[in-house]
Amino acid sequence: MRPDLSVQLITWNVKSEQCKCDLTQLLDIDVDDPSVGHTSAGQQPLADVYAIGLQEVAFRPTSLVFTDPWVTALDKLFRQLDYVRLKQIRLVGILLVVYTRRQLLPRFRSVE
Repeated sequence: MRPDLSVQLITWNVKSEQCKCDLTQLLDIDVDDPSVGHTSAGQQPLADVYAIGLQEVAFRPTSLVFTDPWVTALDKLFRQLDYVRLKQIRLVGILLVVYTRRQLLPRFRSVE
């Protein structure tokens, strides 16, 4: 792994609400920026890895079979930025999702 690998950690209590918000604001990402390599506020480079922890995610029995709407929305956003989902873990109302740049994917062998 690169010694200068950047990681952005984000936690958010969603209070059992559905995913109807603008995730670009949560992540401080400007997907409309033609450079797409920077965040919006301080024009900092995008992180190599994003680890997003969501608390109080509504648990439905279908969550065990189907992808959670929060993960679907995050997947859509990160796909635009050429990131891939590295790992997803769910423990009832807690959801952890990790994304990395597509070109860094071969550098990861095990994510625990």
